Order: sequence, then C-alpha cells, then structure tokens
Amino acid sequence: MRLAAGLLIGCVLAMPARAEVVSIADAVGTSLIVEIAWNDPVDLDIFLTDPPGETVYFANRLAKGGAVMGRESGCAEAAQGDGPYSETIRIPTALSGRYRVSVDFIKDCGNTTLKADLRVVVKSADGTVLGRGKSDVQYRNLNPVAWEFDVK
Repeated sequence: MRLAAGLLIGCVLAMPARAEVVSIADAVGTSLIVEIAWNDPVDLDIFLTDPPGETVYFANRLAKGGAVMGRESGCAEAAQGDGPYSETIRIPTALSGRYRVSVDFIKDCGNTTLKADLRVVVKSADGTVLGRGKSDVQYRNLNPVAWEFDVK
C-alpha cells in the first residue's frame, strides 16, 4: 500500500473547510486500523462512516461492510491514571471509496478540561502508518472534528 497524498487535514462537520483528502492506494480488500489518541483525562469518542454510509461507533459496533469497534477509553480509564488514551476501529476488508473519521468530546470526566488535543492515525494491519493528522476538539461544542480518506 502507498500513501498518494500528504497528511490528514481536519475539518469541522458543521462548517466544512477545504481539506485535503488522503488517498490510500492499493488498499481495497486489505485490513486497516483507524486510531485516535489523546493525553487529557476526558472521554472522546471515535466514529467511522464507511463508503456505503454506515457509521461504526460505541452504539453501533459492527457495520454491514465489516468495520468493527475496537478499543475504547472513557472516564473509567481516565480515572486510572495518565494517558495516552485511545480508541480504535478495525476495517478487516477495506471497501473502495471515502471513509470519514469523526471525533466528539463526550464527557469531561469531572475535569476542568474544555479542549482536548488529539491525533488520528490510519494504518495497515502490520502497523505501517498510511495517514495521520492532529487537531483539537472542544467540550459541548457540538462540532465534531472529522477527517476523510479514500481507499483505492
């Protein structure tokens, strides 16, 4: 697999900005892992919308296209100690088309943090990084952060 474009660049869902979409070539039918990671002791949630339009997240853990919710971190993990914290979604057989990774700041876990810095990585099953980005997301802002990548 090869990365045909540069870095993942974030955009806000409610007010889309021009963002470069990452193109991941030679990836149809391969296994991909999407991961978000952050250091603040808060609850962020990952959402992945696949090319047919189904979203995998904490309440819909398995898409018809195969994407499945993996590791989750919430307030229980935040109470146990220092980060980094992470959440993952595994795509066992990548479909051709555009994927959207969204992140929402769900709970402050009793902390005073109102903004969390995060990183997103798309990697192959062997751990090769195919795309990455970073941004921040604000608590109770109702504007999830999103990145898109095309599987070709």
